[in-house]
Amino acid sequence: MPSAGAPPPSRRIPELDGLRGLACLMILLRHLVLLEIPPGTKGFWGGMNILLSQTWSGVDLFFVLSGFLIFSKLMQEKGGRDWIGRFWLDRGFRLLPLYLLLLLCYYALRSLPIASPFWAALFQDRLPGWAHLFFVQNWYSAINAQSDSEFLTVTWSLCAEIEFYLLATLLVWLVARRQFIASLVSCLLLCWLVRFALYIYQPGSFLLAYLLPPARMDGFMLGGLIACLYAPQWGAPGAGITPKLLSLPVAILGLGFAVLTLNRVPPSGEFSATVSYGWLAIFYASAVFYAVAASGRGGIPLLRRGALPALGTISYGVYLIHLPVHYMFNAALGSPDAYVTSARGLVCLFAELLLTLTLASASWFLFERRLIRWGKARMCLKDEKDGDERIYG
Repeated sequence: MPSAGAPPPSRRIPELDGLRGLACLMILLRHLVLLEIPPGTKGFWGGMNILLSQTWSGVDLFFVLSGFLIFSKLMQEKGGRDWIGRFWLDRGFRLLPLYLLLLLCYYALRSLPIASPFWAALFQDRLPGWAHLFFVQNWYSAINAQSDSEFLTVTWSLCAEIEFYLLATLLVWLVARRQFIASLVSCLLLCWLVRFALYIYQPGSFLLAYLLPPARMDGFMLGGLIACLYAPQWGAPGAGITPKLLSLPVAILGLGFAVLTLNRVPPSGEFSATVSYGWLAIFYASAVFYAVAASGRGGIPLLRRGALPALGTISYGVYLIHLPVHYMFNAALGSPDAYVTSARGLVCLFAELLLTLTLASASWFLFERRLIRWGKARMCLKDEKDGDERIYG
């Protein structure tokens, strides 16, 4: 009889795909709906302006999910043959091909002579090419107070992810097991200290607190702490925690999220840097904790089946291409600014979403998934070859 406890991190947890889909949906709603609503709009769209005010924080949910999954994977594989190289090879096959394809499209398209404000917005405020190639556009943008082009603006979080992966690898490799949880807590406290220091010494530089990984790693570290609760090395104490025990903390943190929403707290600013980033990271960590705990006890149907986990599967492609598709779609149609509130707005929005999801699905099934499988197959072949050498060498 299978255990009634939550599944270990080594087993796929369908709810996490659903949460990844939810994070992706939040980003889509912010960029394709919220930012297209004119300031001061009343009525239905004014209500949507409030309701969607915190959708920018979908990236923080991504960070918590990454922290849980990456630390789980590293702790599971530590000590194995070439475990660090295998981890980075796996991440490289997952992240780099589509990112490099996006860069190629960017440089190929930006020189086309198309007269449209939407097209121009895709390529203005360009950062140097080396920043994109070396995954430092988040640092360059923050330090120089210069935004990236709309075509590549979302890639700042990919840079943060890669830097989090590097930190996670170093922690798992260098820190002894008995000190590991303390090191994650120290990184968590350091993150809050960095944000407070930035608020004190650079009060007007909100990009520093928003973009720099040392100021945004609390979600990643909280995800790592949840992974520790399900790690065999510590006896998986989290397996005994039931969703019922987590319901009250999740509800209380959810009320805080509602307060942030009603007050339309922006993604950058004094309150965001000192309060809301930390609150949101803890709230999303509690949601991930709840989803993992519930997975071994029947699960959460909305997150296990249907549109959200399907969106979660293709979320990387959707995340990278949705803004280029948005601006090129509007350039082709000649849609006005804030088109979503116009008479044909919802039709245009549906068509744009359909195009984005179609392209991301094609990318996943025809390109990304095949490369991931090819990379895993190459690693398996190497394992077999090394095994033969040990037997017959």
